[in-house]
Amino acid sequence: MAIVQNVVNEYPERKHQIKIIHNTENIGITQTRARGIEMATGEYIGWVDSDDWVDRCMFEKMIKATNMGKIDVVVCNYIECRPERTTEIRFIKSETPLKSIEGILSGKQTFSGTLWNQIFRRDLFLNHMNDIIPTNYSEDTYMIWHIYAHAHSIVYIDEVLYHYNKLNDESLMHSRSFSISSWNEQKENLLKIQHCEYSDSPEYRRALHFFMFFRKWEYKNCFNTPKELFMTFRNASKDIFFFPCITNGNKLKSFLINNFYPLFLLYYNKYK
Repeated sequence: MAIVQNVVNEYPERKHQIKIIHNTENIGITQTRARGIEMATGEYIGWVDSDDWVDRCMFEKMIKATNMGKIDVVVCNYIECRPERTTEIRFIKSETPLKSIEGILSGKQTFSGTLWNQIFRRDLFLNHMNDIIPTNYSEDTYMIWHIYAHAHSIVYIDEVLYHYNKLNDESLMHSRSFSISSWNEQKENLLKIQHCEYSDSPEYRRALHFFMFFRKWEYKNCFNTPKELFMTFRNASKDIFFFPCITNGNKLKSFLINNFYPLFLLYYNKYK
């Protein structure tokens, strides 16, 4: 906080534009974001994580891209900064936010599951920030799914404007929990997305099933029995032929394993 205050003091003419929120205790990232959204007065909301940095012109360019407030979501490219290398992450343009989600099935980078390389109309957050269950992983992705499903317009800036710092192994991402309680939070969020009837698109449902399928396997050690893992999100397992990261040669094998319990049990016991 002392660093923040020192930076504020370097720009006295801008102090009136800055609000510093002090939480009396650690209330978690979800509630902290909610407080920020409630206290904000601007038309758009943007985010910067504490160990990342942005180009100085990033938000100026993103606000201009809203075309005087006519666009709901603006996305820019970003760069991952790792100890061994830096990688540019570039997104493929989609016509609508819904098409961005559906584009996951193409295997191309159409959907950004992070808040920090986007700006959003503030009312979308106000309307949907209570739709998610607080969790220590992918909280921003779940929020974006809800917002994209209700937003009408999206614009992509084909420039790298955000710098995602992956140099710190002690960051929140690296301290991710794979506990049963964490899985329950993930499951509740996935069910909330599944039960929102905002699209009849088969592509949308398959994209959601893709997300559900791999998320449950990330948390496979949190299940009490192999059968519990097998039975979770059964509809998702039936759409394996549409999942882009499974090679064509492995799709039939994966489909059979995940849809016939005897085969699943053999696979589970072999590779657990």
